[in-house]
Amino acid sequence: MPIDVVSPMVSAQETFIEAVKANQSRSVDAARTVSNFLSPVSSRLPRSPLADALPEPGTVIDAQLAFVGELVSAQRDYTRQLVDAFASAAD
Repeated sequence: MPIDVVSPMVSAQETFIEAVKANQSRSVDAARTVSNFLSPVSSRLPRSPLADALPEPGTVIDAQLAFVGELVSAQRDYTRQLVDAFASAAD
C-alpha cells in the first residue's frame, strides 16, 4: 500500500501560505501607517522631473510576475521530464 505523503505535504503548504499572507497583511498595514505619517512631509518635497518618465508600478509588477509564472512553468515541465526519464530507467 502506498504511503500518503501528499496530504501532509499539502497541509503544511497551506499552513505556510496562510502564515505568509498574515505577515504580508501586517507588513502592508505597517507600510500604510508609515506612509500616512510621512505624507504631510513628502507632499511638500519637490516632484522629481523623472517621475513622469517612469512606468506605473503595477506595469512593472505584472511584467515581473508574468516572467516568474513562465519560469515556474518551465521548471515544472523540466522536472516532469527528469522524473519520466528516470522512471523509464527503473522499468
